[in-house]
Amino acid sequence: MFAAVTSAALVGVEPRQVRVEAHVSGGKELFSVVGLPDASVREARARVRSAIAASGHRFPGQRVTVNLAPADLPKVGSAYDLPIALGVLVAAGDISPAASRVVALGELALDGAVRPARGGLAAGLVAKRRGERCLVGADGSGEAALSGADVRGVATRFVETFHDDGKTDMFAAMKAYDDAGFDGPMRPDHVPEMEGDPTDRPGYTVTGRIFAIGYMKGIMDAVDSVKGRAKQAR
Repeated sequence: MFAAVTSAALVGVEPRQVRVEAHVSGGKELFSVVGLPDASVREARARVRSAIAASGHRFPGQRVTVNLAPADLPKVGSAYDLPIALGVLVAAGDISPAASRVVALGELALDGAVRPARGGLAAGLVAKRRGERCLVGADGSGEAALSGADVRGVATRFVETFHDDGKTDMFAAMKAYDDAGFDGPMRPDHVPEMEGDPTDRPGYTVTGRIFAIGYMKGIMDAVDSVKGRAKQAR
């Protein structure tokens, strides 16, 4: 069976689409990757095998061929682990073909975790151009989101915190959106549960949402204030 997943490469400053094709056929078990891959891409075979097994799936015991197209575009780094794994699992009939209708980019750990990889913004731009979702490691989702694409981070080690207690520098994140010229709508998703809130819909309470919106507005005002002082200093 055959499957194809879209990924991306950054050539200079230009985002380029990479088509990750996977074919599973009968015959002696063999896993090969072609399409001008460098050493780190060829090493994906070991990472993908282990990650698939650790995720509760079975790597097909058949001939598996993965082609990274176009063949004349150099493929560098571990960013193609995730689209290779998705392509192999779809081609083997292990997961739904719907899983291939994304632009995927990410390195796989041996335990199946998805790590961020260089090229998140390129993946986001390719996804926006194709009108598809972008799937990256959670730590790389902010970079990909700068493209304005619909980004999904693979949160393998998600930790819930209040907006101002997390590891992310929210001021730096908001400033990055501003520096990139992003002027679209922003909204909080999963919000903190506040004292007195009902417990039937945790993460989506009114008081928590008011807190989150107020916090985001304060950060945006701080970014605007810094920009105003920078202009006055010129």
